[in-house]
Amino acid sequence: MKTLFLLIFIFASVFHYQSVILENQKTWLFFIEQLLPSLFLLCVLIQMIPLPKKNMPTFFNKIFHMDTASLLIVIKAILLGSPAQSYMINALLKEHKLTKAQSRRLIVCTAIPSFSFMMMSLAFMTSQKTALIVFTIHVLNIFILLFITRKTAISLNSPSTATSLYQAVSFSLHTMALILAYLLIAASLKSLLLIYLKPLSSPIQLLMEFSSGCAYYAPYDNHLPYLLICIGFGGFTSHLQIMGGCKESELRYRDYLKFRLCHIFFNLSLYFIFSLF
Repeated sequence: MKTLFLLIFIFASVFHYQSVILENQKTWLFFIEQLLPSLFLLCVLIQMIPLPKKNMPTFFNKIFHMDTASLLIVIKAILLGSPAQSYMINALLKEHKLTKAQSRRLIVCTAIPSFSFMMMSLAFMTSQKTALIVFTIHVLNIFILLFITRKTAISLNSPSTATSLYQAVSFSLHTMALILAYLLIAASLKSLLLIYLKPLSSPIQLLMEFSSGCAYYAPYDNHLPYLLICIGFGGFTSHLQIMGGCKESELRYRDYLKFRLCHIFFNLSLYFIFSLF
């Protein structure tokens, strides 16, 4: 079945080469002009933030059943964004600082786009006010999910060593390469789906890839609900990036998908609550 799908994908790509090339050109320009400038430097700097070696009991520790270092990982994950945050968490699992259950909890709860995408790329597409609303709702959603999953307590098994500039740059380059590769694959697939499933163009844009989806819905008059669904779901492209790059955590896709649907539900719930005021 997989072989048949790949063969169909290959021949369809060659047959509709113009659409595939144009879509990949747009994806490349978007990556170079917006994603890379806003994400690469931030990715390097965030990786270099050291995790605290001592645990300081706080209100958050009791509510979310996480130690101080784990809370800082959540903050770094919010700044890094998906899928880079999942690769960072998976690296901690490889270093035996987190268990598989702990890494799964962090990955599914913190899977949102980066702070730079929210406050720079999304603000460029829409407005700074819209970007701030979307970012705030998603951060609140993360802590709702962390509260729901508090049964899995998180504490780092060993002190974390400082990340050098070389290590941070290497991690960032690897992450950027993976993001670009999956974006180009998704762009090719999306261009073919839009040709053969034209009546479903709106849901395809909504669910395939969140950055191009946001760009598609940004001109809409009432774009906030669409943006919350698009970013909350994260796009199948991001799902592939995370599932492919975090095999050590043994995260099942159905569990990851369940949390993405929960994220959409809480996003829209918070949006309608805020709209009342």
